[in-house]
Amino acid sequence: MAHRILFKFFKISAFALSIIIILSVFLGGSMYLGASIMLSKDLKLQKERLNNLRNNDYEPINEQDFCAFPLSLNPKINCLQVLATHNSYKKKMPSLFYGVGRAFSAVTKSPMHKQYHHNSLTDQLNKGVRGLELDLRYQHDKFIVYHNPIYDQRTNNPDWEKTLEELLLWSLNNPGHIMVNVIIEIKDDALFLNPSRKKINEELLRELDFGIKRILGEHKLVTPRFLIGDYHSLVDMRQNNGWPKLSRVKGKFMFLLHQHSTLTDKYIALDPTMKTQAMIPLIEYAQIDRYKEYAAVLLYNDPNKDEIASLVSNNYIVRSRMDIDVIYDGQRRLDALDSGAQILTTDMEYGRILPKNDYDAFLEDNFTVRLNPVAVY
Repeated sequence: MAHRILFKFFKISAFALSIIIILSVFLGGSMYLGASIMLSKDLKLQKERLNNLRNNDYEPINEQDFCAFPLSLNPKINCLQVLATHNSYKKKMPSLFYGVGRAFSAVTKSPMHKQYHHNSLTDQLNKGVRGLELDLRYQHDKFIVYHNPIYDQRTNNPDWEKTLEELLLWSLNNPGHIMVNVIIEIKDDALFLNPSRKKINEELLRELDFGIKRILGEHKLVTPRFLIGDYHSLVDMRQNNGWPKLSRVKGKFMFLLHQHSTLTDKYIALDPTMKTQAMIPLIEYAQIDRYKEYAAVLLYNDPNKDEIASLVSNNYIVRSRMDIDVIYDGQRRLDALDSGAQILTTDMEYGRILPKNDYDAFLEDNFTVRLNPVAVY
């Protein structure tokens, strides 16, 4: 009798497990297909936006409108603070996808399901944002910009080269703009979710570098070579406070390669002098000693006011976050401002689509660029 009951229990359990597996495969397949369709739609929208930018003339913005100081002061770039956006390309996904994201996050402890939605890069720049962050993967033989595979894949800027062209068109229309920082974070994860994905290697890093130079032109870039000048290295420039003045970098972009566990080393190894590279290494604070010859721009996301202020006083440029997980924290914002971190990122810039709340991130009054309270002029 007990054997029959046990057999029946296992039979029911096996049937239930089969149903769960079938439903999971169906749900996963449906989500994969849905995400692919949405990515194709986003690419179509990007092409349309770019065509409009190519074929229309726009009145240049007045850069002074965003600055809390007279531009005639002409400070060095490490003596500024600028508002930047986090995952600047990101669009919201349907609720079903975020439900799966929440379940996945509960397992991995990674909050990758947050609903926020930026407007286009052009719109952000027109509203005074002077720092961007873009996540890249290599897929279908090209670089693509999005956040996470399948459940957080919608993006204003799927095509990387078209993204660079959008930045160029905006810059050409606003030739006197304050230098824009662009953080590039290469994602080398979840290959099993996208069979068309490729691991990033030295060859693809060279391709990435070449594309930036080819599309924007080196005259539009603040490269390691530009910064090093007559100094021996980036660290020598930083130690001697050789950062350029604002007037020398107007109309330019400074691309920063977000630290990666293996790719930072590979990128530096392409040319250890850094004089042929397009991007400057963005080094995590905890890794300063490991990258002491290259650490001039640092990543310090949690705004520890005293530690960041000490770094800024020693001529580092630091990126920190004014808010995180789309939660406005007044004290965190004040700590970030008081720390002197020069690149201050937010998910809640003025003009965003989501989240909808009463808070807009500014540095001072309605300004997105201000003088640094810590750096020595």
